[in-house]
Amino acid sequence: DWFDSVKQNDPDLYEIMLRAPLKVRAEYDRQWQDAVEKAFEKMRTEADVIISEVEDIRPFIERVQPVYDNFFRKHPEISPEWVDRVRKEAGL
Repeated sequence: DWFDSVKQNDPDLYEIMLRAPLKVRAEYDRQWQDAVEKAFEKMRTEADVIISEVEDIRPFIERVQPVYDNFFRKHPEISPEWVDRVRKEAGL
């Protein structure tokens, strides 16, 4: 309701509020990727961890699907839609 009222009362502010997350997301994504790369490098050099890169993770997703199914059976109050949205956003 509040967000709708902003749209009606201050269209300029409403547009800023719509665009701001998109600007922030690009910087967040860059920082996240940098943090992941640093963490992987630290694991490789300080802990002798071998990290395997996988091009297609769909077979893994299919194999762990029973884990998700079991989780959502035990927790019907949590919607599987969240997992679907994450997968869709990731292009899976």
